[in-house]
Amino acid sequence: MKFSFPPHFHYDQEPAMWQNPYEFRMTVKFLESINAKSMLEIGTGYGEMAKYLRNIKNMNVKSIDKAPMGDIHAPKDLFIGDSTTPRAFEWAFENASYGGYDVVYIDGGHDYKTCYHDYSTYSKLTKKVMIIHDIDGNQIGKYPVEGGPWAVWNQARFEYRTLEIHAKSPGNCGIGICIIGGV
Repeated sequence: MKFSFPPHFHYDQEPAMWQNPYEFRMTVKFLESINAKSMLEIGTGYGEMAKYLRNIKNMNVKSIDKAPMGDIHAPKDLFIGDSTTPRAFEWAFENASYGGYDVVYIDGGHDYKTCYHDYSTYSKLTKKVMIIHDIDGNQIGKYPVEGGPWAVWNQARFEYRTLEIHAKSPGNCGIGICIIGGV
């Protein structure tokens, strides 16, 4: 399958902001099914997923990233800095509505220590689900997993009810969903 940036699904104009359109689409459908209204995204990159969920799905999205690559966030929606610092957690807590976020989406540092920190720390702000991106340990290409996401995912599978979304293609990343609240 050929990808452009941002990639699009072949059957509509809905953009797929992750590396794999199937995984993006199925994750969005899942978020719709649980009526998710708010999300904390750790590791925003170009911010296209946040932009899509905010502008198309009317979701309240806040993001944390050391070095976001694009001008898509309003200043109030973005914390620029390391997710492992106490100030990042304080900011996320202060900006959460009604005691937390429906979804916490982890796609920040891909080393084990950072990924585990984000998983264990920000789960405290999750009301419904936590998503871990890049759980497929067999990725290829210029952005492979460094052991963190899939190792953390292998632990999370024993702590929560889980759901995995995988495309069977070279561009798959794997999405792991931990069901934390009453979904």
